[in-house]
Formats: sequence, C-alpha cells, structure tokens
Amino acid sequence: MIVGHGLAGATLSQFLLKIGQPVLVVDGNLPHSASGVAAGLVNPFLGPKLNCPPQLSSCLEANLNFHRFIELNCGKSFYEELTLRRIFISAEQRNRWRSKSMMDENSSYMLGEESEKKLESMDLFAPFGAGLTKAFRLLIPKFISYSKQILKKRKSWIDGSFDESEWKNAEKVVFCEGHRVMQNPFFNFLPFSPAQGEILRLKGPTLDPVSNGTWFCPDDDKFGITGSTWKHDNMDCGPTESGRRTILQNLSFLKIDQYEVCGHSSGVRSSTKDRSPIMGIHPKNSRYFLFNGFGSRGATTIAYYAEQMTNFVLRGVKLPKEVCLNRFDD
Repeated sequence: MIVGHGLAGATLSQFLLKIGQPVLVVDGNLPHSASGVAAGLVNPFLGPKLNCPPQLSSCLEANLNFHRFIELNCGKSFYEELTLRRIFISAEQRNRWRSKSMMDENSSYMLGEESEKKLESMDLFAPFGAGLTKAFRLLIPKFISYSKQILKKRKSWIDGSFDESEWKNAEKVVFCEGHRVMQNPFFNFLPFSPAQGEILRLKGPTLDPVSNGTWFCPDDDKFGITGSTWKHDNMDCGPTESGRRTILQNLSFLKIDQYEVCGHSSGVRSSTKDRSPIMGIHPKNSRYFLFNGFGSRGATTIAYYAEQMTNFVLRGVKLPKEVCLNRFDD
C-alpha cells in the first residue's frame, strides 16, 4: 500500500507496477500539495554556487529510463529535454560557471555562453551574460493524472485517508505524504523542514526557459510560469501578496511591464533539515515505510530513489546511509 499520490507516490507506484508488483494507493487529495503546482524543472546546477545535486548522472539516467518506459506504454511523453539560460548575477558567478565548465563531468550539461548583447536582442537584461544548460522538464501534474488513471483502471486506487485500524492486514505500507508527514504519528519525529513556495502564471511574450535563481518557463502559447519563493512559517496560508511581489522583483532579467499576472498558486515542499530525502523502515513497526523529503529536487531525484526504495522494500537491499532514516540515531 502507498499512502499519498504526489510525485513521490505516483513515481513509486508506477515503478512497482513496472516490475509486476501489485499496489494499492490511498490519497486524500489534500490542499497545498507542492506536486500540484511544481514546474518540474530538472536543472543540473542549483543555487548561486551552481552546485550539482548528489548522484546527478545516475538521477538523470534513472529519469530517462523510467519516463521512456512510461512513454512506450501510454504513447505520451511527460519528460522533455530543453535548454535553460542561466543568467549570471555577478562576475563571480560567471567565473564559477567557467571554472565548472572545465570539469569533464559537467561538459555534457554546459552548452556554452551568451553575451549581454545577444541577450539584449532577446529582450533579456543580463549585464554579466548567461550560461546555456542542458536541462529537462517533468510535466508533473500531467504525469500524476496519468498515474491516477492507470491505478483506477487496475482498481488500485482509494480516495480517502489512511486509517490504521482499517488496514491491519496490509503487509507493507509506504507513506509518501509530502509535507503531511509532519502530522504522521509514525514518522513525525524526524527532522523535516517543510517550505512553502509560490508560483505565478504570466501572460506575455514567450521565452525559452531562463533563470537567475528565479525561473521563467513557457507553459502554453502566450503564457509562462515563474517562481519560486521559500517560506517556513504560516505555510498553509495560500498565495500571498508578498510572495507575488518577491517573484516579480526577482525577475530582473525580464521587461516585466510586458507581462500580466493571470494566475497565482502555492504549495508546500516536504524538505528536510539536511536537504536529503528520508527513506526507510519504522524502527519499531516493520510494516511501515517512509519515502519522503525530496524538496525542490524531487523532479531530479525521485525516480532514482524509487528504484532504491523498491529494492529495499521488496528485497531488503540496504539504503545509502545519507538517505536512510536511521542516520539520525547517532
């Protein structure tokens, strides 16, 4: 049984079905889910220091393999390759980019640079230029909808919440509840640090994906989505005016007066204090498992960790120490 059907629950359930393992998914369709609003950008270089996520190559390979299988089965692609312009915010960041581009492990993701003059011709303000990055986008809401359809067709879907008393015969229960893990009586002792993020939908000139830390991504013809913010308090408040202002102010590379805000949404990421997911088995109840805490890197890492989680739950293969929930025992 899988509890929760955000990106983590959907990916794990489809991975289990892929290898012939029957599943039952219980989902309450609760508000403030991060998966419902996430852009799904898979960016090899994160934050001001352009750091790569751990096991980047393995994560990207796992994504390609998993979504190639999904595409072969349904005739639709939810995972697409794209070129992302990373607007440099300083000469120091541009130099960091150039230094990283000299490393062999980054060569396949760094596709060159563009000058201020060229970017200006595209109506982008970038006095330090930009780096071109090979990136990807996972269409998360569409993938989750597809997964739900498959599960319903197999009669493997239940609308509602998990009630322990009703499922005493369930041999293995994997909780994939996102930030709702904070109310889970079996795993709420773990150091989660959920964070709300807000996203705007803009109408105006279309652009290829671009980011200076705040990103803009085309969504439909004449529309784009942009974000995001990061807030640890009052997370269930929904979209805020301060979040709207922050995003628009951070879009310093755009001629923002050409755009109209036509949508505003928010969701709560299930992040952790050490920025690594938390996976494993309950220390006292061998029926209960956890697959959670992927934060803003979920689109990059979840397929990779779903395979590891599958091997752990079904075959007892040990999880890496850096993600296993017992790492906090010391």
